Amino acid sequence: MKKITLIRPLENISEIILDLDKIDGTAILDCERQCRMLGEVSPDVQFSKTFSALLASKASGVIFDDIKGLSGPDFMHVINAVSNFLFGGISPNPETSGNSEKQ
Repeated sequence: MKKITLIRPLENISEIILDLDKIDGTAILDCERQCRMLGEVSPDVQFSKTFSALLASKASGVIFDDIKGLSGPDFMHVINAVSNFLFGGISPNPETSGNSEKQ
């Protein structure tokens, strides 16, 4: 879980707790569908801030409109945490990546 203390709290929200461990494939696909329904046309929604905001909403229990209503710095902090979740696991396998040294 990632706890984000807001710089500019909303009326009833002073922190956002992202429980990204509870996100599964169904949640990701649901957020993708919602993102497309909102008009997102990117070939890959993983690069969409709308998709990341929808995922943040699902991971935190904070409604999507409140995520969108965050101040710019707070919004980007939340979006960056989701992006780290989405792209943080993408790394080459150390056992198979470029370890072809001649012995």
